[in-house]
Amino acid sequence: MSSFAGSNLPGRSGQGAGALGSRHGRAGSAPADASAQAVYALRTLLASVILTVGFVSLTPYAAVYTGDTGGNILNQLGYGLLAGIALVGHLVFTDRRVARSLLRPSWVLLTLWFALSAFETSDPSDTMRGVVFSTISMVAVTGALCLPPDGRALRFALAVAVLAALFLSYLGVFVWPSLGRHVGDVHAGLWRGIYSHKNVAGAVMAVFFFSGVYLFRMGHWVLGALIAVLSAIFILRTGSKTSLGLTVIVFAVVMSAHVLRVRAAPVIVSVVALAGAAFFTVGSVIFPFSHRVVQSIAPGTSFTGRLELWRLALNALQSHGWTGYGFGAFWTAANLAQQEVPMEFAWDPRGAVNAHEGYLDIALSIGWPGLVLALWVLVGAPLVAYLRVRGGRESAHLADFFLMSLLFLLLNALLESFFFERANTLWIMTFLMVAGLNLLGRFRTA
Repeated sequence: MSSFAGSNLPGRSGQGAGALGSRHGRAGSAPADASAQAVYALRTLLASVILTVGFVSLTPYAAVYTGDTGGNILNQLGYGLLAGIALVGHLVFTDRRVARSLLRPSWVLLTLWFALSAFETSDPSDTMRGVVFSTISMVAVTGALCLPPDGRALRFALAVAVLAALFLSYLGVFVWPSLGRHVGDVHAGLWRGIYSHKNVAGAVMAVFFFSGVYLFRMGHWVLGALIAVLSAIFILRTGSKTSLGLTVIVFAVVMSAHVLRVRAAPVIVSVVALAGAAFFTVGSVIFPFSHRVVQSIAPGTSFTGRLELWRLALNALQSHGWTGYGFGAFWTAANLAQQEVPMEFAWDPRGAVNAHEGYLDIALSIGWPGLVLALWVLVGAPLVAYLRVRGGRESAHLADFFLMSLLFLLLNALLESFFFERANTLWIMTFLMVAGLNLLGRFRTA
């Protein structure tokens, strides 16, 4: 993890090798002169800008989200510029060993797999553009991790981004309620802030809550408590019971390591929680036993109409299970028109923009084998990396923050779709946590 937290490169002797990813200075050392201070400030500022854009987006207060917004020219130019900044930062500041670690074989293979899926679509060039812009957003995220010269700079960048998003969200709620709250729909009055929907806002605020916990644990008591409280209040006012419940559960799961003094406890519980949640959500369409259990607990449950969406997706995968339909191609109007809707469906799901189930949407794009690889990238590798985290207080607390946020987002993805959507705040956050854990598993922060 490049200099993202003043990290050290662990060697056999246990000796550090300077600031993680940084070619200059020692981990945790203060800038020695005006020139060094200027570079320190610039790198911190650039990281703050990348994180702020990622958390706020370039289109705040959008009332309607219609799928992947990467086709927006503002997003293309904005994230392209951020990716360019990240690449220059890697060339100038990032240690070569850290830079090479960012090119993880599984990440590269998955990206190539998405690119090859373009040949399964009716418009390969359009699909390829989607893959390219998704990759660009991922490159930009690595800059947020690698540009900060030390842990203090990373925490500053994180706090700036979170406070900016919170400020704009509360501004929308109280100053421009027609923008910051739901108006004229079934969710009228519920808070959504700068985000497109209350459920998106609830999930984002959960990650902000975890960031407040991280800052509090690192000694920024007032700032951390303020962020945690403001985020918790916002979650409550979104009316998102899923976000509220998951926030409490995930916090308890990750902190269990410190109560039980068993490092593997959060990982084990995370795997069980993900498998169990999958079994009783999308699994209720596949397994009769799961469906019976869900209906016995909550008769008539349809996960807000998602059951039909999942049935449509699973039926469609019967003929494209190995290859999928291509990156983001299934939910196009032309393709949906060819899908048959069984008469027993309660509604016609062909007008949806996604499956509202992130893992199913990956399978629809690149098939079941591709989903297996994606599960390793998103779930397996980060959890293994968490077990490998070594170092002091900074590394441990940062790893806990990444794991809390990632576990929440992975569970949330069982009911929402945002994986690999290049301009989606939830995807930006997800990849930030995935990349952060993988880097922390190899390099420690000071």
